Amino acid sequence: MPLYEIGIILNAQLDDQEREGFLGELKELLAKEGATIAKEDVWGKRTLAYEIGIILNAQLDDQEREGFLGELKELLAKEGATIAKEDVWGKRTLAYEIKHTREGYYVFWQYQAPGTAVRPLETKLKLSDQVLRFLHLNLDRETQRAKKMARVRAEQKAAKKAHKASKAEAAAAAAAAAGE
Repeated sequence: MPLYEIGIILNAQLDDQEREGFLGELKELLAKEGATIAKEDVWGKRTLAYEIGIILNAQLDDQEREGFLGELKELLAKEGATIAKEDVWGKRTLAYEIKHTREGYYVFWQYQAPGTAVRPLETKLKLSDQVLRFLHLNLDRETQRAKKMARVRAEQKAAKKAHKASKAEAAAAAAAAAGE
């Protein structure tokens, strides 16, 4: 009997009961066909590292600002995220005017979350009048990009060094041939 490997990606919005029900039906179907499951791996929701920088309107009072940031934290917690680091820069002068204001209140968070947490957070930030700007980074992707760039630079440096060495060898060989 041939061996098959099956990978299934389920919607992260499914609750445990729905997920188990679906997988149970699939196992029954395979058993009816005479198949046996040799190995089963369940990875669950994959969490990624993110960083977000938010510039809030500096005109907000402390209570409004903390209330809004609390709502964002609740939204992230509901989506299964955990905030690892919070860095509050406070009120700063903007480099240029945004939405007719020259000051902003800066907040930065680093957090771990499944990919499903990004869309609701960004939607809330886009629709809010309290937010002047935000920048959301997938740190895992940025780390991979940095590693790739370091590898490419190392390869370029090695190629340049090899090219210089071959030029020096050619010059030495030409000098030796001219000296004979």
